[in-house]
Amino acid sequence: MEYSRYWLGMYWAISTRNGAGFDIEAVDSRATWAYDPEEDEIVAIPFSGIVINLPLLTIVVGNQAKDLL
Repeated sequence: MEYSRYWLGMYWAISTRNGAGFDIEAVDSRATWAYDPEEDEIVAIPFSGIVINLPLLTIVVGNQAKDLL
């Protein structure tokens, strides 16, 4: 399951995970997938933001480090 939205000037995503711990990370180079319309392909780009790992859920809040649009 993945749910993502652009809200309040940031990307918000919630996805499932196989884990039971709690963790909060500040990331500036987490790899994420994005669609590049100029090249018509999926590319990996760095993501800068906060990752919150909860039991069975991951919440990601932040922005991509490179504009593709």
